Amino acid sequence: MRVPAGGRGTRLLLARAALESLGVTSRVALIRPFSADPSTYRFPSPNLYTHAVLKVDVGGGQSLWLDQNGRTNPLGVLRPVHADRQALLLAEPGHPTSLVTTPGTRPDLDQKSGERAPKCDAQGNLEATGSER
Repeated sequence: MRVPAGGRGTRLLLARAALESLGVTSRVALIRPFSADPSTYRFPSPNLYTHAVLKVDVGGGQSLWLDQNGRTNPLGVLRPVHADRQALLLAEPGHPTSLVTTPGTRPDLDQKSGERAPKCDAQGNLEATGSER
């Protein structure tokens, strides 16, 4: 399989194909981010829904939302700007387009901690090391 390099959505499509090959059902959802026009429309423009994620069915009526664009958020946790937002589930054979709401944030998982150790030498040069988790 040839995978295009650097295109937006490449990881999303690759993850969807991998899940499908394992027999796991997923659908592409377009999220209306916090920064989008908040006005309500009878017929909203597709341009309002700009962030693509996967909604994965894990059984028992449970879903896992996967964001291949977020590299620092934990598995299944959307970034706060995409949490508790309106999303458009794209149509597929047997499934019509529908509007859903993404899960809310989990404050316990939305925190980072880190350590930094700056050092300044006699000439005024600053050297710093650190880690983030």
